[in-house]
Amino acid sequence: ISYLAEHSNDFPGFSYDTEWDRVYNETDDIKKLYGSLGDIPEQKLDTYIAKGYQADDEVGVSGLEYQYENELSGIDTQYEYQSGTKQLRAEGRKGYGLKLALDTDLQKFVEAELTKRITDVNKDPQRTAMDQMHMIVSDPRTGDILAIAAMKENNSGGEMKYWNDIQS
Repeated sequence: ISYLAEHSNDFPGFSYDTEWDRVYNETDDIKKLYGSLGDIPEQKLDTYIAKGYQADDEVGVSGLEYQYENELSGIDTQYEYQSGTKQLRAEGRKGYGLKLALDTDLQKFVEAELTKRITDVNKDPQRTAMDQMHMIVSDPRTGDILAIAAMKENNSGGEMKYWNDIQS
């Protein structure tokens, strides 16, 4: 398909569509931590192409989707056509799953506490104002990350937003 897509002018009437869908086991409450998929950012297109991606591939653009893109993405099966015969050139594979140890109730609590703490500190005239705060809670026996959050106050003041995009 990628060959046809790249040479679509040579094949009138050819079209195709690709859909991506991730399945999450948790509620939407912590979806912002998972991140999202999207088109390859223009400024990173050459890097992704060099890694074997197609220009129209969807990639992780924020959160854990971005951080673990190499593990979560699969490898396309490649075929070669010779004299009208389709031959397997390289076997593809699905991307790996990512198993998290997050405690969703603790995650919500941490986000709420960070928001409250930033607000409280900024209301205290004897304290230096801050616009962001980060927290990681781990299990010391296993190293599992139970909660991770970064909250940042918007420039307009007062309103907090979740801020975990390492690209920011």
